[in-house]
Amino acid sequence: MKIIKESVRENSNAFMQGYIRNADAESGHFKYPAVIIVPGGSYTHIPINQAESFALTYSAQGYQSFFLRYTFESEATPLLPNPLIELANTIKMIKENAVEWNIDEDKIVIAGFSIGGHIVSLFNDLYDSTWFRDIAKIDDASQIKPAATILGYPVINLKLGFPNDEEKNCELD
Repeated sequence: MKIIKESVRENSNAFMQGYIRNADAESGHFKYPAVIIVPGGSYTHIPINQAESFALTYSAQGYQSFFLRYTFESEATPLLPNPLIELANTIKMIKENAVEWNIDEDKIVIAGFSIGGHIVSLFNDLYDSTWFRDIAKIDDASQIKPAATILGYPVINLKLGFPNDEEKNCELD
């Protein structure tokens, strides 16, 4: 296995880390599906150990796996759409390197957990819009279209607060 780390946006701390399996002539596996993990962290941090754990679990199941370290709220104001652009750049980079990294470019999955689920769900809604493609500098939506989206315990409403925040959990407007 080869571990790679690539910047996904100029002038930012955002990067993609990948765990690349070799092609396996014995089993006939020359192309693998890929998964991009977008971990949680409240837009303030990313628990790298958790992101690596998710990525390595998918790798053990036969995926080329990656995780995205996206821009945090302390690094950009306004925060959005920075993480969405970084996810688009990650997908585009993986598709562009599909041959070298032994990836089936038609089988790239994005998986978001907690606040990462917020990023992934927004991306899934916006990736093919003209507005988003213009700001992300993407010519064709097929360059960044995921094959599937997985949401793991996603944050779907930023106004509801966290599970131990009783006052905000009572407000469902």
